[in-house]
Amino acid sequence: MKAITGNSWEFPVRTSRLAGVSSLSAGVLLALFACTRGRPHPPNTSPAPAREASAVTEIESWSPRITSSSHKYFLRDSSIISIDNDTVTQPLPIETTMIYSVIIVPSGDSYSVVGQVDSSTINSRLQTRAVASDTASINIFHGALSSRGELQSSSVLQPTNCSSASNAATTRIYELILPYPKDKIKIGDKWSDTLSITNCHGRTPLTQHMIREFEVTEFTTWHQQSVVEVRRLTSITFTGASSETNTHLSADGSGSGEASLVIDRNTAVLLESISHTKSTLTIVTSRGAFPFTQATSTYITTK
Repeated sequence: MKAITGNSWEFPVRTSRLAGVSSLSAGVLLALFACTRGRPHPPNTSPAPAREASAVTEIESWSPRITSSSHKYFLRDSSIISIDNDTVTQPLPIETTMIYSVIIVPSGDSYSVVGQVDSSTINSRLQTRAVASDTASINIFHGALSSRGELQSSSVLQPTNCSSASNAATTRIYELILPYPKDKIKIGDKWSDTLSITNCHGRTPLTQHMIREFEVTEFTTWHQQSVVEVRRLTSITFTGASSETNTHLSADGSGSGEASLVIDRNTAVLLESISHTKSTLTIVTSRGAFPFTQATSTYITTK
């Protein structure tokens, strides 16, 4: 970690080869090619629960420190996917929900982290009803965590030929555990980190490179808890190509997102997140180029 200017910090690049991705699903996009026509059933677009009125406090700074904790999260993604140059195929609405457990325990001078997808469902017009995930293959993440929230995966890494299934536990953990600077931070202070995640869609690896910038916006209360509100801006690029010799497929794209995060001031645990992301991805196959757009709203809260 190095100082940039003033009260801004930047974390070093962390690169992982992981499975699955939460912001854009090339597998779902490709499935649009085979979609039947008809009016889609839109996902639940009801707004996230409103926050209670916040009370202004007189806190001037915050020293975030990770502590032992155990939490369950509810995650809901509501997405609309469309083919940009297709006037026939209707936009595809998709809603996914997930219950995710996170356990953080001391391990020497750092912490051990276990993340697990307890249950998940997908609802789109590609299915006639909501489909639950296969409970026989529960997704689990194992990793190490520094006192400042820098996460290192110790899970089995995804092979380059993408021969195994996606692991949602690995990708979603980065939305639930946040990095923090080592110094005290005040309202207006910023820091950033960079992630490179390679995820698999079928046998095609897709690398998602993210630059995330965090900014403290308020010290307040949330459900009678002392919290810190943080704004997160994310810039995303996508690149990918099939490693199969008989498959001609490549992909590239970009996206951006903004999120409002509520963080427990005492434990540095994420309590709530409301985010909006828009991404574009062009998939090139032997049949031609297919540009897609995906807009996603994500709501996360502790249970």
